[in-house]
Amino acid sequence: DEARSLAGEEKGAALDKMKATLEAKAEKNKNKELVLQQKALEAKAAEALACAKAQLKEAHAADIQALKNDLERRVAALSADGAGALEEQVKARDSDLAAQRSRLEKEAAEAQAEALSA
Repeated sequence: DEARSLAGEEKGAALDKMKATLEAKAEKNKNKELVLQQKALEAKAAEALACAKAQLKEAHAADIQALKNDLERRVAALSADGAGALEEQVKARDSDLAAQRSRLEKEAAEAQAEALSA
């Protein structure tokens, strides 16, 4: 009976040892799986970040292009306004000069007529 009891204890101890070994292996496998899951999540996060950066870059490029187009339109409008204003100034100056010329020609004609009558 004692031998049986001793053999049963040894068998129980061996089973406990095997159980502990299997649990350790299972824990190790679980840890490996968690590490793999974490790496997969990190890869997805890196991909999402790269995608977000690319979208942000595209958005910035679009914003910059829109601002550039707006500035070019404004410069063109200002140039047209400036050219129009300059053209109006030239026309007014031409009109003033024509009026001065007409007045001077009239005065010259009057002076010549006066000189001839004297």
